[in-house]
Order: sequence, then structure tokens, then C-alpha cells
Amino acid sequence: MKILNIIIRIIAFPFVIGLVLIKVNSTAIIDCFSFLLYGGEYIKYDSQTKATMADIYHELKSKS
Repeated sequence: MKILNIIIRIIAFPFVIGLVLIKVNSTAIIDCFSFLLYGGEYIKYDSQTKATMADIYHELKSKS
């Protein structure tokens, strides 16, 4: 039974590695576009962090 599991994993390995490489490439492309748009110190926002980053910006701005 263990040999069958190993054989199944060996057969599935190319598909799994393909999915991993697609994810890595898409993340790299998104990061490159963010670098081109925002420069070297880009911050990637998602829908939950915008308010938090805005709050930090206003806090730092009010202290200076």
C-alpha cells in the first residue's frame, strides 16, 4: 500500500510543481508591475489594509 501511495505522488508531482510555478510567476509579475507603478518602496494594498495604512500615514503626518 505504501508503494502505491509513492507511485501516485510521483505521478502527481509534475502537476503540483506546475501549479506552484504558475503561482510564483504570477506573484512575480504583480510585484514587477507594482514596482513600475509605485517605485522601489511600493506597498501592496488589499481591501483590508487601506484604512490601516491611511491611519498610520495620518498619525505620522500629525506628529511632524
